[in-house]
Order: sequence, then structure tokens, then C-alpha cells
Amino acid sequence: MIKILPVLLLLSGCIALKKNMVDYNPTNSMCLDSLVVNMQAEGCDVISIDKYLYGVNKITCKEHGEANAETSWLTKEFYTVAYGSTMPPNVIPICTDPFLLLTTVISDEE
Repeated sequence: MIKILPVLLLLSGCIALKKNMVDYNPTNSMCLDSLVVNMQAEGCDVISIDKYLYGVNKITCKEHGEANAETSWLTKEFYTVAYGSTMPPNVIPICTDPFLLLTTVISDEE
């Protein structure tokens, strides 16, 4: 028992130092949740969700720090498309779940 005590103390110290990097309200969509978490993890401070068409929302990062300013999570436009809605032009799907299809704009560099 005494040999296990130092190991338990070390493990409890590691667990106590673990912190959550991103603070968000989860939705039922794993695609939307993963997009928000990745945008915030890259430094996005303000995420904008605008209605684009019926059943389609445009998601972009409006404000972010300079540390990762060129990452695609901060620079690209993303669209959530409800099933049965028309996809916007020049987009490719990147994720799908039972609630929506997540797409991003095809850029000239790709």
C-alpha cells in the first residue's frame, strides 16, 4: 500500500492541473460542435453565424488574435446546410451528421 501512495499522489496532481481550453455550449450536431471548438482553439474570439439561404447558415470567424491568423479555421467560410436544402455554389462537404451537412468554400489554391 505504501508503494502505491506516491503513484496515486502523482496521478492526482496531473488530473488537478488539467483544464478545458475551450468554453462553448454544445449542440446536437457533432459537425457544428467540432467546427466551433477548432475555431476557438485556433484563437477565434467572435464566431459569426449568418443566415445565407433558407436552411443554410454561413459561419465565419469575425475577430481573432494574430498568433494563428492564417489558419483555415480562421480564414475560411463554412456553411451548415439542413437536409433538403440547396447547397451554396463552390462548396465541398467536410462533415455530415444526422442534423446537417457542414461545407466549406473551395479556394483557388486548392
